[in-house]
Amino acid sequence: MDEEELSEVRRSELVRSNIIILDVIKKSLTQTLNNRGRLEPNVNFAQEDSIEHFHIDGSTMIMLNQPSSINYIEMELYDWNFSYYIEVSIDKYSWFRVIDHSNYDCRSTQRLWINRIYVRYIRIVGTKNTLNKTFTFKILKVMYNTDKLHLVEIKNGLVAPKYNVALPSMDATVIKGIPNWIIYRMEKSLEKIQNNILYDDYKNFLFDRGYTYHEVNLGCIEVQLAQPYVLSSMRILLYDRHKYTYGYTVHVSVNHKDWDMIIDKSNKSCRSWQSLQFEQRLVVYIRITGVQSSDTDRTFNLKYLEAPDQVSLDSIIKKPWKSMLSLLNRK
Repeated sequence: MDEEELSEVRRSELVRSNIIILDVIKKSLTQTLNNRGRLEPNVNFAQEDSIEHFHIDGSTMIMLNQPSSINYIEMELYDWNFSYYIEVSIDKYSWFRVIDHSNYDCRSTQRLWINRIYVRYIRIVGTKNTLNKTFTFKILKVMYNTDKLHLVEIKNGLVAPKYNVALPSMDATVIKGIPNWIIYRMEKSLEKIQNNILYDDYKNFLFDRGYTYHEVNLGCIEVQLAQPYVLSSMRILLYDRHKYTYGYTVHVSVNHKDWDMIIDKSNKSCRSWQSLQFEQRLVVYIRITGVQSSDTDRTFNLKYLEAPDQVSLDSIIKKPWKSMLSLLNRK
């Protein structure tokens, strides 16, 4: 019974002891709770032996050793793409949703920033798995994180990062595109071959690792981020060793079904670095499609991608947060 239900219990003359019990209940409901808890920056509470997990109503509840202030949860997802939400509570009765990724595709390690909140219980609920009906994860960190706090903007569980999230170390991955044959000569790791455009080897022009491509009017290059991020810029490097020029478009999506075009340079002759600015929005998938190419093989060749754009980020006037409702309703 919660506090509201307890307060509605009626006294009965049939049972003498319940009069004393109800006096105690009444007193407890009028007392002010002492919300003292720990604030320990950069201490991972999930490593403690005393943390407990419970499976309830198709979800998993985590109980911290004691009430604590947190702003960061990190967990690893298994198998395929998942959707989920996370709620927190101090008393296990009143729950507050801090993360809602119910409609977004998420994979691998989830680095979840929230506004600082005082919690004892954390409830994680899986809503979708594209592979099967299970939701499998492992909690890695629960903490008040200050290390990169200055590099993120947080609003309703959505994060606008100032650092590059299109990195293999951030669990981004290339899901469409053909690695150039040169890469196979330079690399033995299948992961590095697949994700070559997400590594910064472009800086060493003496060690040409090639590029990823697709034929014009056939296919595209797609990158999936580990989780939804609010982005307003990205930067790409077109392969132009032979002064090739390209026309292309860029689409983004959060579910791989509904796509928005954010860049249209299909009628341009583009080469080398491309700094791309667009209206702030949630992004999980990035699709780059070559429309025209001066390459004799009629291929669109991409050497590098980063998001957000790290070069122009400091010079861009920060845009105010748009309505979260408009962002969440955007397909």
